[in-house]
Amino acid sequence: MKEKNIEYTNIILSLIMKVRSGNQAAFEELLKLYEPLVFSFVDKYYANVSNKEDAEDLKQELTVVFYNSILSYDVEQTQVSFGLYAKICMNNAFVTQLRMLKKRNEKGVMILDVDEVLDDVVSEE
Repeated sequence: MKEKNIEYTNIILSLIMKVRSGNQAAFEELLKLYEPLVFSFVDKYYANVSNKEDAEDLKQELTVVFYNSILSYDVEQTQVSFGLYAKICMNNAFVTQLRMLKKRNEKGVMILDVDEVLDDVVSEE
């Protein structure tokens, strides 16, 4: 089992290096592997917002955050997997997005109770 984990990690690291050298196909492959993670945030958001446009915006933003996490991940260290690192980066972006929504709510722009979602997300960290 450990050999499969090492092999999988090596595949991920190889894809990361290809993305860093400009390989779009490698990015699409990595995104496909981690798409369930992206969608988990979007689903959590959409369930509480019910605004398709905002959910699509979040998906696009998280895709950018995912790309940036590829660029900033330290491939030399072995303590944190890329998947965990990407999840932390996306979670931080998600919390920021919820806080922005909360501020808009306080200004009366839209009606949404994001406190509960924010509490859930922050407590997961």
